[in-house]
Amino acid sequence: MLKTLIILLLSFNFAYSCALCGNGKASFVTVAMNAYFAEDKIEKIHTQWKFDSGTSKDFKQLYSEKILASDKKRMYDGLENFQVPYFMTSIIINGKNISFKAENFDLSFDHNIVTIEFDIPLNYSLNDKNSVEIIFVDSTKAIVFLENLDNLDINNSTNYTIKKLNGFKVIKELVATVNYIKLEISK
Repeated sequence: MLKTLIILLLSFNFAYSCALCGNGKASFVTVAMNAYFAEDKIEKIHTQWKFDSGTSKDFKQLYSEKILASDKKRMYDGLENFQVPYFMTSIIINGKNISFKAENFDLSFDHNIVTIEFDIPLNYSLNDKNSVEIIFVDSTKAIVFLENLDNLDINNSTNYTIKKLNGFKVIKELVATVNYIKLEISK
């Protein structure tokens, strides 16, 4: 409980500092994930971002009720080509940054909330002991990603035990502190 309170307080402080920069607004994004494990591999991580109601309202005014295929492509291209890290996502497995190409991208309005979903394909062979860090960060510091262990589901058909943890990480290159999810995986 105390850890969750600290995360929220730091997130609000971070958001306030972003509100003082150019656009005057910070967006809060609730992250939900499904991690899939099979045949001694981590296969993929399905990711869902739900934007706060204020950002969703602004987005809806720009794009009306219907999001066109061209809008989805523009959003995908922006996340793919202009964000550092790629897709505002960093995956670190056993201490190594893992590159990926987002798949099954979708952008929608779900109950008047902007929702982005995508898969992170990994097909990474597991060792006897493994560590997977999942970090979402916006280099412009206008988006605050809220990661919570309750929003992480594990689909595991292996003999591995998976422990879910969360914490804070300093990203020196971006001069940012973010919360992140860590999976400890062992046989």
